[in-house]
Parts: sequence; structure tokens; C-alpha cells
Amino acid sequence: MPRSTSFFQSIVYMIYIHLMNLAALDLNLLVALDALLLEASVSRAAMRIGLSQPAASHALQRLRDVLGDPLLVRVGARMELTPRAQALRGPLAQTLDQVRGLFIPDDFDAASSERRFRLMIPDLAVELLAPPLMEKVGALAPNVRLDIVPWRGPAIVTAEFARTIDLVVSIGDAFKGFHRQLLYTDRDALAVRPSDRHQAEATRGVPEGAACRRDHSRPEHRPDR
Repeated sequence: MPRSTSFFQSIVYMIYIHLMNLAALDLNLLVALDALLLEASVSRAAMRIGLSQPAASHALQRLRDVLGDPLLVRVGARMELTPRAQALRGPLAQTLDQVRGLFIPDDFDAASSERRFRLMIPDLAVELLAPPLMEKVGALAPNVRLDIVPWRGPAIVTAEFARTIDLVVSIGDAFKGFHRQLLYTDRDALAVRPSDRHQAEATRGVPEGAACRRDHSRPEHRPDR
């Protein structure tokens, strides 16, 4: 199925197309809607897509008018998504991925690319990998931007968050279902003073300089891509 056909079918699924003029719809509102659905907060959504909070509030009001639904409602001290908003998350994510794909060239030219990549890497691996990675990217792809986001374990990585990440460096089999490649292997070592009886007893039977072996791998891309 052509990408453009799939895109408009997703639009039809999300909104009551017969109630509105598609030519008059600002498609940038879909980007704002995506941020609002991900963050469930006007202020955080504004920060996510680089808008001022008043501009994000205005976008939310326009979306409410277009969709005929409040989308975000206050429940106690926090904002929550309405059932309609919850139902839009999957179709909207698929739609925006398809739209972005229309503008990504088939051949990646590192020297001229201005793409932005989001990497999720544990702190210890960042210290080891980031300096040589940034040096190499700066030489080969000077206009590419790398954003390193705080590490999240697989138990708390949602599907919405995962689709915003381009590469993950993990330890062992933390993220199953991804295409993986072994990046490097390291060892933890524990050193104790022989005079420290309690620590010596705690490590009795462990060969000198050995503790555990860790395999660091990087999933090559997300399963939905």
C-alpha cells in the first residue's frame, strides 16, 4: 500500500472527516497532539516540541475544537487523557512515523544529513563510548545531532517512549525482541586489603581480579521500524 494512501486512511480513522475541511487543517497540530498525548501535560508537551506554553495551550484548544473532545481533563491535582485521547495514541504514532518516512531519503549521506538521533545508554557506558562516538560523528557527520537520554530499564519503557529512541546500549538481554549486535565485553573487579578480614571473607573463593562478566550490546533498531 502506498505510504500516502496509508497516511490518509489513518487520518480518516482519527477524526470525523465529514465534519471538517482537510485542506484547512494545520497538520502541525498533529505534532502538538502527539506531544500532548505522550506527556499528558501542556507545559511538558510545549518543552518537547519547542513551543511556548501559551502556544501549546492554543494548539490544545484548536485540537479540542477539531476533534470535539477535551482530550486532557483535570483529575485531582493532575491532568489525564480522555478515553478518546487514549484511543488516538496508536493511530497517531503510526501516522506520524509514516509522514516522517516520506521525507527520509533512501540513502543516508552522513556528510550532509541534519538528522537528530536519540540514544539511551547506561551512565557507565556513556563515559566509555560518548567521547570517541562524538569525535567520530563530528568528523563524518558534522550536522547530525545526538541526544543521549537517561537510562530506563525495559520494565518501564513504554511503546510510546520506545518509538522515540533510535539506539539503545544495554547489558545482557535487557531488551528482548530487538535486532542486536555485541558491542563490547567488560569485567568488574573487586580489590580488597588482605588485612581487612570481613571483606576478605566476603570475597573468599573468588579468583583475584574477577567478579562478573558483562556483555554490552546495542539493539540496532526498534522492532516497529
